[in-house]
Amino acid sequence: MLAFLLGLPRYIKRAISVLFDVVFLSCSFIGAYFLTQGTDSYQATSIALAFVITLPFTLLLFVKLGLYRAVIRYIGQHALGAILAGIVSNAIILALLFKAFDVEDKGNLIFVYAILSLISAGGIRLLARVFFVQRNNGHKERVLIYGAGSSGRQLAQALFNGEQYHPVVFIDDDTTLQRSTILGIPVGNPSAINILVKKKNVSRILLALLRLRAHVGVKY
Repeated sequence: MLAFLLGLPRYIKRAISVLFDVVFLSCSFIGAYFLTQGTDSYQATSIALAFVITLPFTLLLFVKLGLYRAVIRYIGQHALGAILAGIVSNAIILALLFKAFDVEDKGNLIFVYAILSLISAGGIRLLARVFFVQRNNGHKERVLIYGAGSSGRQLAQALFNGEQYHPVVFIDDDTTLQRSTILGIPVGNPSAINILVKKKNVSRILLALLRLRAHVGVKY
């Protein structure tokens, strides 16, 4: 099933993303309504109408900000920023429509809706990214990077986005970096390199060269 979804044309994937966002936002609004208003609000019709009006504007803003051009497995700050901007805009328009429809102060409803929307639309995408990354990393060759400075970090970031190597540990002579975590990767002491290679099941060591900004692969 997953292979079928990944093999779909890009425009179909975008359509599915839009459909999911409609579901996420709608469920978030319904959840926020019942959490803050209960079941006896006499202005339910006006509240629902206001949300229905704002929904297309939110989706259009997502499109304009390039959210649906982002590939899930590489989703980053830009996509999350697009989600935040769309939801904040949605909240502002909701507040204006509530005022136009003479709906009583519903600030708590709007706030809870915005939080739930961020968790659903943004959180689900992050979880999907983690899933794809973990799935992709399972097929990569596990490597150790010698050097956790700027060059090593750039190398690790490039490897994350590649298809061949998966960095699992840094080694660095700088004692201030040892026993820390960089990009989610632990930094070890050179004296423990043999132990780390066996513990992390490393098959290759990559040397990060600061000035040349290149790397040398050493088969272990």
